[in-house]
Amino acid sequence: MKCRKNVKNLADKNRFVNAVKALMAQDSVLHPGAQSRYDDFAETHLLAMHDMDTDTMRLESWGHDGSIFLPWHRELLYQFEKLLQTVDSEVTIPYWDWTRAKTGADAGYPFTHDFLGVDGTDADGDRVKREAGAPSPYPYAFDPETWSSSLDVFDPGDGLDFFQRQFGERGDAPNLPSNGAVVTGTGTTFRNAISGAINYTTHRARCEDLHNLVHRYCGGNMLRMTSPNDPIFFLHHANIDRMWSIWQKKVAPGTPLYVQSSTTLGHKLNDAMLYNEPGDTAPFTTGATPAQMINGHTMHGDGVWYESDIPEIDAPSPSLSFSNIPQGLTSYRAVRFKIKGGRPVRFRITGNPTGSFGLTPMGSEFVATPVDSDDFFYGYVWVQLTAPAGAVVNSSVAIHAYIVDDEGYYAATEGGEFSLGDYSVTLSATTVARESNAIALVLDRSGSMGASAGGGSTRSQLLGGAIGVFRDLMLPGDQVAVSTFDEIVDTPIHMQAVSGAPAFNTVDLSPRGATWIGGGIQAGAAELAAATHPGRSMIVLTDGNQNVHPYIHELPAGTITNRTYAIGFGLPGQVSDEALNDITSNTNGDLIITGNIGSDEQRFLLTKYFVQVLAGVTNSQVVLDPDGKLYLGSEDVIPFQVADADVYVDAIVLCPIPKFLEFVLRTPGGDVIKPTSGEANVKWIDGRQVSCYRMVLPAVAASPSGSHAGTWNAILRLKDERELARLLRSRELAAAAVNPPVGKYLPYSFLVHATSNLRMEAWKVQDDTAPGSTIGINASLKAYDVAFDGKASVWAEASAPDGSSQMIKLLARGDGRYAADYTTSLAGLYVFRVMAEGLTASGSAWTREKTLTAGVFRNRAGGRGDGATSSDGSKCACEWLRCLLKEHAVLNEKAWKRLRDLGVDVKTLIECIDELCPDLPREHIPALKHRMTKAMKSHKADTQQTVADVKLVRAVAPKAAPVPKAAKKKPVDIQQRRKPTFQTMFTQLDLAAEEKRAVGVLGKAGGKGKASEKGKAGGKGKSGHDHDHDH
Repeated sequence: MKCRKNVKNLADKNRFVNAVKALMAQDSVLHPGAQSRYDDFAETHLLAMHDMDTDTMRLESWGHDGSIFLPWHRELLYQFEKLLQTVDSEVTIPYWDWTRAKTGADAGYPFTHDFLGVDGTDADGDRVKREAGAPSPYPYAFDPETWSSSLDVFDPGDGLDFFQRQFGERGDAPNLPSNGAVVTGTGTTFRNAISGAINYTTHRARCEDLHNLVHRYCGGNMLRMTSPNDPIFFLHHANIDRMWSIWQKKVAPGTPLYVQSSTTLGHKLNDAMLYNEPGDTAPFTTGATPAQMINGHTMHGDGVWYESDIPEIDAPSPSLSFSNIPQGLTSYRAVRFKIKGGRPVRFRITGNPTGSFGLTPMGSEFVATPVDSDDFFYGYVWVQLTAPAGAVVNSSVAIHAYIVDDEGYYAATEGGEFSLGDYSVTLSATTVARESNAIALVLDRSGSMGASAGGGSTRSQLLGGAIGVFRDLMLPGDQVAVSTFDEIVDTPIHMQAVSGAPAFNTVDLSPRGATWIGGGIQAGAAELAAATHPGRSMIVLTDGNQNVHPYIHELPAGTITNRTYAIGFGLPGQVSDEALNDITSNTNGDLIITGNIGSDEQRFLLTKYFVQVLAGVTNSQVVLDPDGKLYLGSEDVIPFQVADADVYVDAIVLCPIPKFLEFVLRTPGGDVIKPTSGEANVKWIDGRQVSCYRMVLPAVAASPSGSHAGTWNAILRLKDERELARLLRSRELAAAAVNPPVGKYLPYSFLVHATSNLRMEAWKVQDDTAPGSTIGINASLKAYDVAFDGKASVWAEASAPDGSSQMIKLLARGDGRYAADYTTSLAGLYVFRVMAEGLTASGSAWTREKTLTAGVFRNRAGGRGDGATSSDGSKCACEWLRCLLKEHAVLNEKAWKRLRDLGVDVKTLIECIDELCPDLPREHIPALKHRMTKAMKSHKADTQQTVADVKLVRAVAPKAAPVPKAAKKKPVDIQQRRKPTFQTMFTQLDLAAEEKRAVGVLGKAGGKGKASEKGKAGGKGKSGHDHDHDH
């Protein structure tokens, strides 16, 4: 919040100076055109003491020499500060702690050239001057000579008409006040004046006596009734006002915080205080009473705080709940305190939680730091839960709140602790089993799924392999259902535990008819409704635009309520992009578009996307995701990082023939993990197209520190030829189909997934699919369910449709969030591989990655990416053209030749149709009546590769490259005082007499006017002249 700070803690002193100078440049409210707005405050202070009509001192000041002193000046400071904030809303009046900042060697001393100028020069009438030898223009914000020439209001009859200071030149004020020792010119100390054992009358008297001493010590303008002519006036009075705030917090409850010493108008508790003569222009709009000034934190509805004030704390919620924490993971939660104030608040855990609850690595001490721009701030005390299996027994945490009192005004000693309260919070938790996910697969089996996907495989075959790996990697206790759709919806596997579900190769995915995505989603939703596990997700795969009603947007409300992922198997604009993007983004899921899969290098792409979706469903993290090739005799060693925050790790190899592969892991401690190792925390998964080590960390019981955090290595090589020959004696293995076919090497994809307390989420924001639109790439990092505040780098490798790529740095946005914008240019598929790396709080390295895709296309038909077009006529035309030229053999080869002979570029013609009719479905006739598809199926049957057909070759050893000579590095070099004659009204008070002052004690209030000490009006001051004229 906006606190008045000690000068030593000002981040930018020039902001205060510039705001003050701005008021000096503004026109007056009291005398427009004759003086400045700043001068109005010097005149108001003058008028509080001096009656301009009689040209004598007032018998009773509006704001001095009595109980009114503290509230009157509190309001004056408030109004001045509000004017400063019209110039700079963040500016507040700093306070000068003259008990500690007495010389230029002390922090917080305000009399410096780079702040408010220095002492006056004795040889020049104590005039405050610029720094000697300073360049022109003057380099500091406050120019004392310009300030001097700007002053227009002076004491009547006084010859001082410039900016003057006379530090310590008076015999009755040679020194500034002290905290503990009484100095010449006062009868008290700062600590005595704020003592909680005294009443308001005594407190006010002691405060005003110290106040007068400081005025006399500064001398010059500060001796005068127009003392605001020196800007130090406001910093000095802020310190006095601070004393009233401190005293109020130290006195016993019930102590009157204001006791009037006069019955004169403007002095009583509920009187409006006086800042102008009746009928004259007011310097500001007020009407404030002493009663309204007592609580400085609430006055005028917004209040004023000093950074030394005791913070106000709202009690936290009496209970703290950890909800649905996955078993085995650790989660942090914070007891939250709402705080008002301007100083740090500290918290100490004095009673530790027990059982599954405990302290975090952050320890038991916490500090909450105020935020200048906010009205309040929060303090957080962190505890953790490591989720066990079964019910969690409640616990509690005891917390002590306190401040460190550097000044010792509240605590017994300087630097001691001052208590703000003690609190107890009950801790409770619910957990969920790791195997608590239910997944409904909704899979396209329309006619176009029979299209080639490269390497001799069809889309349908790649899908069959991908879901087989998906099932192998699911946890056995999770639940799964499989529904398929063309224009007919089937559910061959109803919702059940993975461990008891039929093999996915029993699911009939043979391409058939049209594309009824909405019907498939309805079937998936029904299966999820039957699930017993809480973590429910749907995964939809399609390769076309929907063309059977009801479409997705026509489904009944409430059909899609669970997290939904979608994989568009094809090009942007042809896979119901917009409709699927709507349902995935609105359910916290994700849409992945594969693009064309037409090369051997892309053979694992669909499977990897399914595995990435599985990681999302199970809240796992992708640590690493490289591809490779293995030849006979070669060996690949792939390092990967496991962090101390990781709890479970899956090291996965996707491979057409996993049995040909020798796959081992080497831990950071050097232990080798094999399928036959027999470690209790390691499970070996041997699937048809996947091998996996599923590990609970630490993986090796005999070496817990060496089998958790650190650099691991996956070692991959082909088994020797003798072993491969032995494996091929198995007729079942030898006859197994290989899709796509394998050539001279064995391709693989290595993936590492971690179930971790350190998580990265990545997502895209795409509001438009047209070329030239912007895609927002976003990521967030969390550790133990709290925004990650360590050092991390986050970036994305962006691949455009033309094959070009670039690296995009995601910039930190606070709270563990990162973001960057990417502007598209071409139509097609954009792929963003979002990656992050960093160190945990204990220095453990980690990596994370996730692939995002975005489709960009020109939707000329004006549809929704779902087959709906802007007119029935254009739809019919497109259907007719496709039927004539693409989907049926209406034109024989002779007709095509005739078209070519006539100069028709047949290839361009077909491409033009694809561009003009991008949203039309390709499957209109059920049961594979398309001749092209029939021919493709026949060709596939003739060319199917088996494991026995695979002929791998030996790796060629690379030639040794000559080692260049290292260049020699050059060594790097390491390197005599004048007695003032002016009589001031700021005299030392008779404290014994002052402390007896209250209504009824001294009889009728009459003030102690010191007119005899003052000269008559008649000086240069414009104020004196104007008042003679105006009043």
